[in-house]
Amino acid sequence: RSSCREGRAFWRLTPVVPMADTAARRTRFRPCIDLHGGKVKQIVGATLRDGADAPVTNYEAAKSSDAFAQMYQADDLPGGHVIML
Repeated sequence: RSSCREGRAFWRLTPVVPMADTAARRTRFRPCIDLHGGKVKQIVGATLRDGADAPVTNYEAAKSSDAFAQMYQADDLPGGHVIML
């Protein structure tokens, strides 16, 4: 269900599982490293199309992909992946 306050919709979610089970089913962060031209970047997703011009970069990190991988490992964040664009 949604309610509308000041012209914006606010969604209220009803748990599908009993409250005691929600801790085991919580959402986990899965790290991702996007590489484009050898740099770690955040790309505007809508600009990724076959045959299109180069994707638009939203952010380019100063750190290397190796530095991000080490950080994710040190923070015990499993399930990460690398995407080469």
